[in-house]
Amino acid sequence: MKRPDAFELKGNYVSYNIIENLLYISGQLCVGPDGNLPEFYKGKLGSKITDADGYAAARLCLLQVLAHTRLALGWLDPITKCALGCAASSTRSRISSPRVLR
Repeated sequence: MKRPDAFELKGNYVSYNIIENLLYISGQLCVGPDGNLPEFYKGKLGSKITDADGYAAARLCLLQVLAHTRLALGWLDPITKCALGCAASSTRSRISSPRVLR
């Protein structure tokens, strides 16, 4: 698996902030290798997005979290603990979001 570079931000915020010995990473989008959000990831789980597509999108988000962590710290070795918050948009009838975000 190739580690991606951290892409430019799509909004008016900072990608990370270090407070004392804690690193906070901003929310990430499921951008592809070109730095753009693929059209087929736009939507909700249960409408046009399958669980497999949702899982792939969540994986891209996590790769961007790792890229921004590397940008902030220089490498991933200094990390001793990690807490990750995740969110996914789904239709009312869809309850598989937790399975996609694991």
